Amino acid sequence: MKNTLLFLMAFTYLSFCGYGQQWKAAYNTQWCYLYKSADIHSEQLGVLANQASLMVIDAVKDFYKVQVSNGDIGYILHQELRSSKIGTTDNNEPIHYFNRGIHGTQAPHRFVNVSRLSTRSKPNIQSPIVKVLPINEIIFLDYVPLYNDGWVYIGDHFHEKPEYIQYKYLGEQLTFNTVLEQYRKAANSSIKEQKNIVERLVEIGWKDKPANTLKALQMLRNFHLENGSMSQIPTIDFDLFLAEHRLNPLSWEDKDAFIRKSDMHIMIKGQKLYNDKITEQQAILSGAVKNTFMSDMLECGFLPDFTYFSKDLLIAFAEYENGDINGIIYKMNFNEDQAIIMGGHKIDHQYSEKDFIRAFGKIIDIDWTAAPHCYTIPNGDTGLYIFTFKNGFAHACEMIELC
Repeated sequence: MKNTLLFLMAFTYLSFCGYGQQWKAAYNTQWCYLYKSADIHSEQLGVLANQASLMVIDAVKDFYKVQVSNGDIGYILHQELRSSKIGTTDNNEPIHYFNRGIHGTQAPHRFVNVSRLSTRSKPNIQSPIVKVLPINEIIFLDYVPLYNDGWVYIGDHFHEKPEYIQYKYLGEQLTFNTVLEQYRKAANSSIKEQKNIVERLVEIGWKDKPANTLKALQMLRNFHLENGSMSQIPTIDFDLFLAEHRLNPLSWEDKDAFIRKSDMHIMIKGQKLYNDKITEQQAILSGAVKNTFMSDMLECGFLPDFTYFSKDLLIAFAEYENGDINGIIYKMNFNEDQAIIMGGHKIDHQYSEKDFIRAFGKIIDIDWTAAPHCYTIPNGDTGLYIFTFKNGFAHACEMIELC
């Protein structure tokens, strides 16, 4: 009876695989090796974490024949398999394959160790690129291939949106000093190798303290100067300008005090507006149109009752506990009629990005590799102003509340 059930399971799973339908998973209860054949002395294809996603194909003596998340097919020793995951971990997992964090409670993971790693729709380099991952991106995985150039699956649970990367590009989380030392040791390596490492250093530097951002960019410039390849880094002067003006940033408390003193407000068609105090009459005078249909608005702490909008403006209104109905500017494009006044600076469509950096470099935060030319400024305990620049001038501002 047991074998009959296993064969029925295998038939069902293979049917799903054959028609490219939804991944139907079982989960192992102990970490284990995936063997090439039903023999513990055969080649080890990979290692499965506890509660790895797999599909049973067959039962052979003391083994299950299975397909694992990256598509590898092999054999694992018999063990209890479950139809769903439970909230436990296996403390005996080899940590050099499956890091679960300091406290051992996270999902097993590694980190991207190279710049701009492409994910693929299939486990080969000829398949289409799905997206590009930044360095130090955390990658959750339940299977590690042990052969050269093996792939790991990092897509969605049901394999409806598959993504794969090569395991050789994953490792421990990199620090700025670690990569800096790698670059120094690569002094006699090929130009290509040195270039790869210094670009890695710059990518980490953008997310590190401002002094390291500047240091990495200076090293990148010097590398290309020495090799006559400055044309490869056309934005280096601007990048250095930004890094220099972000040195010695203000503390959160000082940023908050700076913003409070700046009398930050919005100017729309000559009207002086303050967030949380905007009236419907002011919205009407802005030329915006009322909309009472709320589709996916807005953030966790604020659900508007209605909005006023135009192609360059979105004002969200809500009734407060005291009965007042006031609005906030949620999104605004800068133009000749719309600007933000901050510390005496009029930020409109003619306001340059460099002037913005000069004025506010010590209070802005950036994620330059993911969102270049976007700058965030804190707004109270949980709010953010997000300024976007295009072609060197202010383009838009978004005002959001975080959960």
